[in-house]
Amino acid sequence: MSRIICTLLCVLSVGILQAQNMRRIEGSVHDFRGEPVCNASLRVVGNAKTFKTGADGTFAIDVPADAAVLCVETPNYRTKYMEIDGTYMIFTLRPKSIADAKAFAAGKKEELERAKAAERATFDAQKDAVAAEMAKEREIKATARETLAKEREAERIALAQKRETEQAGRQEQKHAAGKLKRAELLAKSVDSNLQFYKNMSIGTPSKSYTELGHNYLYSRNGKELDVTKAFLCYNLGVKHGEKEALLPLGLFYETGRSHDRFYLEKDLRLALACYEKAAELNVPNADRLVENLMKKQY
Repeated sequence: MSRIICTLLCVLSVGILQAQNMRRIEGSVHDFRGEPVCNASLRVVGNAKTFKTGADGTFAIDVPADAAVLCVETPNYRTKYMEIDGTYMIFTLRPKSIADAKAFAAGKKEELERAKAAERATFDAQKDAVAAEMAKEREIKATARETLAKEREAERIALAQKRETEQAGRQEQKHAAGKLKRAELLAKSVDSNLQFYKNMSIGTPSKSYTELGHNYLYSRNGKELDVTKAFLCYNLGVKHGEKEALLPLGLFYETGRSHDRFYLEKDLRLALACYEKAAELNVPNADRLVENLMKKQY
């Protein structure tokens, strides 16, 4: 009993070693026209064992791991040898030149010429096929180059748009910084006229803030031109409920002002707010100013 077990173990060990020393090769065999060659014989060079291709010309065989060359043999085609490189192989077979042998043996010169002409025709056909394939490949490459050029152009346009956007962003930041700077200057101007505010806020002035703003803006009644003080008077007039101050204040925001050290950024939103408030309070011409400003905006 023990001998039988030992024998079985030996057989299994040999089988496992043989399986470990084998590798699977798959592939196909076809002729120069691309048609599958069925029932073709395959063998490893140096090994007598042969295999056959299937009806579709494919094969899947197990060969020794150290096998180097695989050959295919079949009637009417030349024997093909290929080095085993990888696990998938494709064999393309060419027909044997049987016509030449027959022509020389029979001494039929005309048959020999016809055979050579047929071979030349076959060669020309193959050459034409290769030329067509190369032309197709060139066309594919040209299409690829065109596609690449379009992609590069799209990338260039996208980059240009990105740069333009970034430049616009920088300009916007610069504009915002300038606006902030001008606002700071305006704030400083307001601070410098703080005493003017205090003096006007003590008691009730002999004239309204609106009229005083007109005097500073148009140099009337002994007042010198001072745009800053005129703007501050209109603001103070609005704060104290003078509805007449809404229109000149709105005009300041609608047109924007730059005079001497005074600068006011144009702000149509604030201008419209002033005009609409004045229209609610039935200030003359307020409705017309609202309508005109709406036309400008839309």
